Amino acid sequence: MKNNQIYFTKKKNSFCLKCPAYFYNLDKIKQSIKELKKFFKFKDYLSYSTNLLLKISTKGNIDNLIIKLFSKINNYPDFTDVNLKNFRNSNKPLISCIILLTMNDLFVKNHLIPSIIKSSESYPIEIIVIYNGKSANLNYFKQFKVIKSSPFWVSKGYNIGAKYAKGKYLAIFHDDCIINDKNWIKKAISILDKKVYAVSPEFKGKTAKNVPLIIKKNKFLEIGGYDEHYFMGKEDTDFSANILLRNKKIRKIKLKSIHFGGMSTMILFSKYSSKFKFLFSYNILPKEILSQFLEYYFQLFKEKKIGIYLDEIYMSNKYKHKSLHRMKKRAVETLALPEYNNFLNINHRNLNFIIKKIKGAQ
Repeated sequence: MKNNQIYFTKKKNSFCLKCPAYFYNLDKIKQSIKELKKFFKFKDYLSYSTNLLLKISTKGNIDNLIIKLFSKINNYPDFTDVNLKNFRNSNKPLISCIILLTMNDLFVKNHLIPSIIKSSESYPIEIIVIYNGKSANLNYFKQFKVIKSSPFWVSKGYNIGAKYAKGKYLAIFHDDCIINDKNWIKKAISILDKKVYAVSPEFKGKTAKNVPLIIKKNKFLEIGGYDEHYFMGKEDTDFSANILLRNKKIRKIKLKSIHFGGMSTMILFSKYSSKFKFLFSYNILPKEILSQFLEYYFQLFKEKKIGIYLDEIYMSNKYKHKSLHRMKKRAVETLALPEYNNFLNINHRNLNFIIKKIKGAQ
C-alpha cells in the first residue's frame, strides 16, 4: 500500500481527489453525490478508469461538504451538524470524557469530540483533552479543558486526566475512535456495580480497550489508576489485570462505536503524516483501504520496537515472567538504536539511567 497513490488538493471552495479506482465503488459515489445534491448546491466532476478522479466545488462550506460526501460513500457517521463553539463543559458533570491526544488532532476535532457531544446530549459531561504527542494544533480545543502531559507517556496521560476529572464516572478515549450511541452513558453506568468495575465495547483477549473504557472515578482511584512504569503498549493490559486480580469484573458492552485503531501510529511513522491527518479528518479512506495502511504501519511500529520492550520488561518483572532476561537484553539493544533516541528525544544521561534500571531488574 503506497501513500503516493493518493493525490488531493483542497482550496477555499473546491476539492480534488485522485486515487486508484479500486478504492471505491463507482455506483456508491454516484448515489452519494445524487443524495447530497437534494440538500446542498455544488458542482462535481467524476471520471473512473484505472484511477478515480473526483472534483467538487461549492460556494458553501467545502469542509463540511467533503466530510458529508465521504461519510456517505464510506458508511461513516456524520457529525458536521455539531457546533463545537456552542459546547461548554458542565461544572457538575456526571461523566468526564478523557481523550488522550497524541497526533490525530484533526480527527479528534472533526469526529471524536462531535460524536461525544451529539451522543451525550441528555447528560451533563465534561471533555478533557490530554495532549501527550507532538505537532498537534491545540487551538482547535480552546473551549475544552486541555492538559499537557509527558510526550507519548500513555499511562501518565490517563492518570492526569483522571486527577482533574470532576465526574462521578470516567470515559477514557483513544484519539482514533468515535461513539454514535445516544444511550451509551445509560448503558455503561447501569452495568457498573460492586462487582463490575469497568465496561468497554472492545476487548483484545482480556484487555479492555479505551474506545471508550468507562469506570467510576472512585474505583479508578481504588485500583491505583494506570501503573506509570508503563510507557506505551502494555498499560491497558496491566490496568485490566489489576481489576481482575481483585476478583472484580470487566464487561463487554454493546455500543454503536467505531475504533479505527492506530491512526496516530500511522501519522507518527509516515513521512506523509500531513496527508494522513487530512485523509482521516475528512473520512476519505474506506475501511478496507484504511485497514491495509494500518497493517503496514503496525508492522513498522513493531520493527522499530518503540517503547514496547520497556513495557514488556516491566510487566515480566512485575508478574515474574520466564522471558524477563531475554527481553531485558533486547530492550538494551533497542535503546541503543539511533531512531529510538531520535523518536523519544532521550538525552544521553537519561538513556544510560534507563539502561541501568533495565539491567538491574530482577
